[in-house]
Amino acid sequence: MNIAAQQPPPVIVLAGGASRRFGRDKLTTVVAGRPLLEWTLHLLGAVEIVLVTRDSPDVIRIGHQWGARVVVAARAELGMAHSIVAGFAALTDGEAGAVITLGDDPLAARALPEVMAAAAATPTELVAVRRSPPVPHPVYVPRSCWALIAPPADGVADHGLRALLGDTTTWVETAQESAPVDLDADVDVAVIEAALLRLAPPSR
Repeated sequence: MNIAAQQPPPVIVLAGGASRRFGRDKLTTVVAGRPLLEWTLHLLGAVEIVLVTRDSPDVIRIGHQWGARVVVAARAELGMAHSIVAGFAALTDGEAGAVITLGDDPLAARALPEVMAAAAATPTELVAVRRSPPVPHPVYVPRSCWALIAPPADGVADHGLRALLGDTTTWVETAQESAPVDLDADVDVAVIEAALLRLAPPSR
């Protein structure tokens, strides 16, 4: 199936983490005047968004405000795979694939156009972003790979999509400007804020 002649694939935004290292919810932390999640949704642009979250009223409210389809995933706080599987289950049979990205990583979302272009050219292959350090999101996952992702057993580390990425992946290059900054400590807020303030702010 050639997705170039069809609608762009939906984007599944993973927003179910517990933010244990940061100590409070990253997604609703105000950065450059807006909750971090709003920046991610803003930078993704006009695409179909499926927001997968735990039962968080604030995150759900933001998702609805930005026109996302909100999916509450059981045990989402345990790891990415739980949210990814729930996101896939919310889609219809018509999609050739879907893009996965992180709700707390707005700077990485800027690479979406390059990922979408590569997915249109190779709709049956995984597409990821080549970065150093290696943060591959957004990642396009063709439907043929969906069944390969499953939540691990309790107590086993959840590595999300990492095991799927390899020699058959189409790797895209992106500007260093879009490299992500992981929000793990208060000092990271200022770093992300400086980068976001160079962009047009969300207006919802």
